[in-house]
Amino acid sequence: MAQLLRNNLLFYYANLSTIGGIGSVMPAIGILSKFDYLVIKPHVGAALTDLIDILTALKAIKPAFKVYGYTNLGDAANTAAWDALVNVWQADLPATLLDGIFIDRFGFDAPLPTRDIQNTVITSCHAENLSAMVSAPDLIDVLATIGTQATPVIGRSTLIRDSVILNNFFYNNDNSVTPSLEIKEDLFGRLKYARAGKRNTATTDFNISLGGNTGAGTAAQLSSDA
Repeated sequence: MAQLLRNNLLFYYANLSTIGGIGSVMPAIGILSKFDYLVIKPHVGAALTDLIDILTALKAIKPAFKVYGYTNLGDAANTAAWDALVNVWQADLPATLLDGIFIDRFGFDAPLPTRDIQNTVITSCHAENLSAMVSAPDLIDVLATIGTQATPVIGRSTLIRDSVILNNFFYNNDNSVTPSLEIKEDLFGRLKYARAGKRNTATTDFNISLGGNTGAGTAAQLSSDA
């Protein structure tokens, strides 16, 4: 039976030391130790130093803690430009702290991605011993083979586990204080397809995890009874 883990994946796009509004390394470590997966955007200067301190401590507390550096494939001019983003992450963080690359706008709605380019960037991550975590509005773009498309390579490595994100899961990430609920049929449809799409055989899955990105709108937090 599949297990649903709550609050184990965090997207935090400001400087990591600012989490919780305190602006200090140790409180950030305390907050982040409640999570298991973290997606971050680049840091510079003193913020990068703090980032390395925080991640080093988190890895000591929870050796299985996973860190993903943010990139955007859909807005990249070409694959070389996307590769440059990955190179920055590798230069900024020691290999012991960087577990994977988050690839935003991975779907065919963006100008650059095609199946061949999707496969190229996934293969590039794996060649650097990095996991890929991808985000696309349409899961079919990620998991399906249609017509003459190449077969996806995401999740095909037996050694590196990749991840696919279900965006705006349960709550739509509206730009409002009160986010709206996802339509029930949409929720069930995405879950059922995601489960089927990552299946290898009748009894096994490809090496893919599914993550739900819950949007809170502009509210500081969701109430405990939401």
